[in-house]
Amino acid sequence: MTSKDLRITDESTTLVDRVEEKLLDYFRENKLMPGDSLPNEVELAKALGVARTVLREALSRLKMMGLVKSRTKVGMTLAEPDILGGMKRVMDPRIMSKNHLLDILNLRVIIEIGMSPFVFMNKTEKDIEELEQIVDRERVLRDNQLSVEEESKFHFKLYEMTGNDTIIQLNQIFAPVFGYIKDHFSKILDDYTKTTPDQQRPSHKDLVNILKDGTADQFQKAMRKHLELYFHLLHKEYQKGDG
Repeated sequence: MTSKDLRITDESTTLVDRVEEKLLDYFRENKLMPGDSLPNEVELAKALGVARTVLREALSRLKMMGLVKSRTKVGMTLAEPDILGGMKRVMDPRIMSKNHLLDILNLRVIIEIGMSPFVFMNKTEKDIEELEQIVDRERVLRDNQLSVEEESKFHFKLYEMTGNDTIIQLNQIFAPVFGYIKDHFSKILDDYTKTTPDQQRPSHKDLVNILKDGTADQFQKAMRKHLELYFHLLHKEYQKGDG
């Protein structure tokens, strides 16, 4: 690596931003893979033509993303980034706008309906037994609604059945938002359940029965109806605009 490789010329952003981008370019251009060693700080700072304090700030950003790791006697190496790690750290519904919360709920609904065929395809007898046990332990609270904890147990299991680690992680990240929404918008959800006949809202038990004896298409349609109260909430709140 020479100074010609990394010398910074763009001055449209902050110096730390430019150093960070130049390092990412270097990783890509040299086709570095997770586990590959990186030059030490002295070499990098010299090649970039910047002070080590600036370089360290740029490297700290990459370390926070999980893209760079430092180990004693090994030095810095490239790592596979934890794509969802940063999202998990900031997923606090108390500091999010209403529309941001609704967008996350919308995304979760889209994922759950979209993953239904994979849940059906991957189901095993053990999965069905576990879902039945979850349903048997459920306690219905007000207006035929389940607690957040009871609701989550069932849906967590469905996510697990996809076999997709990224989707499973997303569900864990979204969990605090889902609980907050159920509490914050409880009146809208309660009003919907009061005015909608039970037969129009498939229960968890109904979903398990379809998984056992129905088809993938029937299961996906039932999931769509099961989540209808959230479509109702999203429609009403999006109409109001940001709050």
